Amino acid sequence: MKHTEPRLFIYIPTFDRPEILRKQLDLLAPQLLGYPDRVRLLVNDNCSPNGVNDCLREKYHEPNIEFRQNPNNIGMSANAALGFVFAEPDEFLWILSDNDHVGSCAVEKILNMLCSNVDLFAVSFHVAEKQSYTVRFDAHWDFLFATFGLISGAVYNMKTFGPFIENAFNYHNSCYPHLAVLFSAIKSVGPLKAIVTPYYELFIGPDLRAQGDYSLAVVGKFILATLMPVNFARQFCWNFLLNNGLYFYRYKDKHYLTYLQSKAVLSSLGFRFRIALRFFGLTEKLVTVMPPFIKRLIIRNEWLLMKWKTFLTSIEGIF
Repeated sequence: MKHTEPRLFIYIPTFDRPEILRKQLDLLAPQLLGYPDRVRLLVNDNCSPNGVNDCLREKYHEPNIEFRQNPNNIGMSANAALGFVFAEPDEFLWILSDNDHVGSCAVEKILNMLCSNVDLFAVSFHVAEKQSYTVRFDAHWDFLFATFGLISGAVYNMKTFGPFIENAFNYHNSCYPHLAVLFSAIKSVGPLKAIVTPYYELFIGPDLRAQGDYSLAVVGKFILATLMPVNFARQFCWNFLLNNGLYFYRYKDKHYLTYLQSKAVLSSLGFRFRIALRFFGLTEKLVTVMPPFIKRLIIRNEWLLMKWKTFLTSIEGIF
């Protein structure tokens, strides 16, 4: 008889963190035993130098747990985006980071929430209890990012998001390929139905040993603005630029092509953005040539940073 209950696909992209991954699998594997037909798990190693999967295959040999390895390292974002490719059209996709360790009943709780007429499920630090939520661009941008930005924090109904997988790769340099898929769906389909639950309903917390490089997020996040309505894009980009403008220029050489893309997006949003870009670019150049002790003083001076932001905010009302 054909199984009609909603199915869950857990996709774990990983790279060279065998101990952290092992802890995650120790937490997940017992939860999968009772659902051999409803839940499957795929660990995808991004070509770790020591072969992360080799030491785990023998220990975790349940039929609904699989391991694969990319032939070459394709980058963190692209590896995460592959979750959308490997998911079946009738599944719910959970892209789970190896270091966002789950609680003992996480899988059961997600399965109990799955419903075919809901587009996605998410966790948030900003809610105290489970609630329904309409996902659309008229929400405040920071809540939208805080709720759906954490890659482990959302479960996607592939019937809704399957048609928009391409943009996970078109926008992978934003460092948020999952948000590119989400925003594409909102843009094309309209408001989406979501269920949001408190973060600690599903997670025990991140493993602090996993220190990643998130400089790409600072440089590339602005690219997502091209998927948003103009007014929403301006609000999002302006607030993020005020708080991260110096770092945007500091990391530009590390992600130069992405920097050029983001700069073009920001410049297209209006004159005040072009002024802000020049301001932060000049400030970063000045800070770079300063003696180290003065540089540290300026960067850590909250009062001075606030004055910079106040000046830039003042031109918002002019232009």
